This record gives sequence, structure tokens and C-alpha cells, in this order.
Amino acid sequence: MYSDQVASIMVTYNPESDISSNVKSISQSCRHLLIIDNGSNQAAMKNLQHIQNIDNITIIYNDKNMGLRYALNQGIHFIIETQGLMDVEWIATFDQDSCIQSNFFSTMLETYHSAVNNVKNAAAILAPNWFEEKLYAKKQLQKTELKELREQKTVITSGSLVKKSVFQKIGLFEEEYFIDFLDIEFCLRARSYGYKIYLIPNVTMLHHLGHTEEHKLPCALVKATNHNYIRRYYI
Repeated sequence: MYSDQVASIMVTYNPESDISSNVKSISQSCRHLLIIDNGSNQAAMKNLQHIQNIDNITIIYNDKNMGLRYALNQGIHFIIETQGLMDVEWIATFDQDSCIQSNFFSTMLETYHSAVNNVKNAAAILAPNWFEEKLYAKKQLQKTELKELREQKTVITSGSLVKKSVFQKIGLFEEEYFIDFLDIEFCLRARSYGYKIYLIPNVTMLHHLGHTEEHKLPCALVKATNHNYIRRYYI
């Protein structure tokens, strides 16, 4: 099964009660899910206790918020160095508010394996079509049957699959970035090594980006993420 080739990392920080369903959607679809909790408060950590005994889930609790890049790199080291996971080929990264369908990994990798060899050899990252969760109730997901790889300059971290060998060749996420732009830096670095980044149009994912709202202007529909002041600082 293609999904056995994937180990996933989810970084959490003060997760809400919906974390359980998000975690299960990922853990049921891949070889192993590693959760790195970045110093959540005691009340939020209780939301993780309901899932810590699932067989293919490991949870590591950091004492404080070390930043997204630190936690992701911590997870990548764990996967690369853990005996039972050394043969996985792809490492997927997720935010705590991302939810996927059961065929998420299998469809992405089926599409990848159907490509010609020169495309597959150049691929570093596979990413889904993602949609803002808060706007999902207002309109249906734009579904497509296109089973092809579409080259992108950059993609977001959450939901992306990275070849483990790429991390081993070009390094992990840049630790000077606390949370924002680490995905852009990594994509551009991969491209500088000759790798390519691909979107899989027929694979979708719900994702929560800030406090997104749509505003209708006379000549356009504008989306505002409305991040809080702390996130604005890091941006």
C-alpha cells in the first residue's frame, strides 16, 4: 500500500476538542503519526489524552513553545532515526487544524507513480488542493478529476509530502524562522537544488488559516486572514 510509505508529523499548540477527529483522519491513512505538542496548557493537553493510546501514534510533549520549525525538525529526526520507520519514503507535515480524507495519501502517491520517470525523479514535494475550512460551509469544494502533477513555485507546509531523501540531501527546515515563511524558504531551497514541487489537483484538504473572512467589494471578493497580533509579529 502506498500509505505505508508515509509517516506524518502534526504540531499542536493549545489544541481544541476537534483535534481528535483531525488526528484520526491522518493516523488511519498512514504508517505512523508523530504529534509534537509545543508547550500547550494543561486544559488543552487533555484533548490529546484521548488519542495517545492509539497504536500508530506517538506524542512528544515539549515544555514550551519552541516554534513550528523546531517541532517539525524534531519530528523529522524522530522518523529518520526510529528503527521501525527507517524504510518510509515520504514525510507528511500537518497543522493541528487540518483534516484529510481516507484516500488522501494513496491518491496523491498513485498520481505521483503514474507520472513519467523524469518527473518522479525531480519531485521533492507533493501538495494537495487546500480550502479554507471557515468558508467551506458557504460553498462546496471545487472538485476536479485531473490526475496530473502541476508544478508550483511554493506550497504550504500543512498537507505536503516531502521525500525523506530530500531532507537528507538539502537539510531540514530553516530554524531562523519561528513559524511563518519556513515553507516558502524550504520550497525555494529545494528548487535551487533542481527539485520540483507539485500540486495534486484531485486531492483536497480542509485547512484553517487564521480567522479568514470574505468581504465583497464592488469589483472583487477579498479574503482577509485576520491573524492575531502575535502571529502578525512573526509574519
